Amino acid sequence: MAHRLIFLSILFGQLLYWGNCSAPIQSSANNAILYGDDLLNSAANKVELLSLKVENYNLRMQGELMAMKEQLLREIKEIKKNQESVPPATKKPSSCTEAMRQENGKFAESGVYELYLPEFLHQPFNVYCQRDPNGGEPWTIIQRRQSNDTDFYREWVEYERGFGYLNANFFLGLDKIHALTNSRSHELWFQLEDFENEKRVAKYDNFVIGSAQDKYELISLGQYSGTAGDSFSQHLGQKFTTKDRDNDKRSENCAVQFKGAWWYKDCYNSNLNGLYLGGEFPKDQYAKGVVWYDWRRTYYSLKYVHMAIRPKYYY
Repeated sequence: MAHRLIFLSILFGQLLYWGNCSAPIQSSANNAILYGDDLLNSAANKVELLSLKVENYNLRMQGELMAMKEQLLREIKEIKKNQESVPPATKKPSSCTEAMRQENGKFAESGVYELYLPEFLHQPFNVYCQRDPNGGEPWTIIQRRQSNDTDFYREWVEYERGFGYLNANFFLGLDKIHALTNSRSHELWFQLEDFENEKRVAKYDNFVIGSAQDKYELISLGQYSGTAGDSFSQHLGQKFTTKDRDNDKRSENCAVQFKGAWWYKDCYNSNLNGLYLGGEFPKDQYAKGVVWYDWRRTYYSLKYVHMAIRPKYYY
């Protein structure tokens, strides 16, 4: 009987011990379950957030593609409209003068037209033709900066082929500029404007650039005239330089140093394809803006610039 009581006492004590030990085990299990739930919830939230970002990106890309499509359709429509306003004999013009001249002898409205230079380029190409402000022969715009909407810090192939929108910011393309300036003699017109709305001009009476084999060297400028000062003659004889093609005279790449693309020498007096910095800019951006040194010096980025050319011997 005594042995039986001792055995029951030991068994009862062991049960009490097991009961006390099982409580932490159960608590740990509960904590693990809760931690797992937190991980799952966090992962689900991240997946949902990523899904929203992807959806927003797709919507943004669709919007940009739609805008590009609409811009191209507008340019095509404008070309067709402009072609209908000129006589049949000038359906294949090689200059803006030929493209815009109407049967009554007057010029059509400024806009996008199609030019043909088959001896230089196999395909016709679009240009922006602008009426002369003084009533003379129209001009072909080959470069325009009017806002910060278009990045001009680009590589060689983009400057060779051209980029941007002809009704806004653009560079026509070195291949087309070469074709135009070698088809006949051209004059060059720089139109410049600052953020105080003051305007200046610079003109050169014999503008020619070389071919791709010449790295589009600035071969000729002729005589300067105008109100902006001569900030382009220094570049005469220089090959074109971009951030991935260093053809300047400096050991460093001027295009990389000054964030543009130009006929750099060592390095420049003008930098019209530089960063659009919006007027005066700080010294840590030294000379990186849209600069015409002889007018607003090195620390001023111009509001509006364009380069335009036209044949010399129509008038």
